[in-house]
Amino acid sequence: MNYSEQKTKPSFLEIVPTLIGAILLSVFVPTVLCWVRIQGLVRNGHMALWDDLQWLTVMVVVSGVICSPGAIVLSLIILPMLRKSDAIEKDDEAPVMRKGALIGCLLGFTNVPGYFANILLAPTPNSGLRLVSLFAVTGATCGAWLGWQAYRHRHGRKAWFPRFNLSTLIFLVMGWGVLLALFMPERHG
Repeated sequence: MNYSEQKTKPSFLEIVPTLIGAILLSVFVPTVLCWVRIQGLVRNGHMALWDDLQWLTVMVVVSGVICSPGAIVLSLIILPMLRKSDAIEKDDEAPVMRKGALIGCLLGFTNVPGYFANILLAPTPNSGLRLVSLFAVTGATCGAWLGWQAYRHRHGRKAWFPRFNLSTLIFLVMGWGVLLALFMPERHG
């Protein structure tokens, strides 16, 4: 370990950007996906754009108030787990990001307020599949983000954005591709 590698706990100001990223990935992106999905069902193309944006604003505020605390708590549980893992000691960030993705995918299902998304999705076919996919993909993505942030803190000389190899890109593209396909609004008429 050289002088640029840190074993200290990150300060509050170092954790804030990590938590903001986690909230964006695990709360606000799923909210926008739910909003996109219900657009074809609620208004069937007959509502003004202003009403759509008001509905999106309400959804973002409500999900932020209800789900963000759970995302923060889960992030603060996952980060120390990743900081203590053997994967963080390696020169490559992929092992700690994979471990974070797995933990995030599993623990993402414990953010109970997120299940309220099913209220919006219930009138649609396969709403259960959509909800499970939403939790799995966003949890894994958020966990990988947390793994990268933990790795970056330990190896201070790393860039702001991780290096992606082909398997990571395939994982991201397939996961988010399936999720986007499941949340496409239905076309009517």
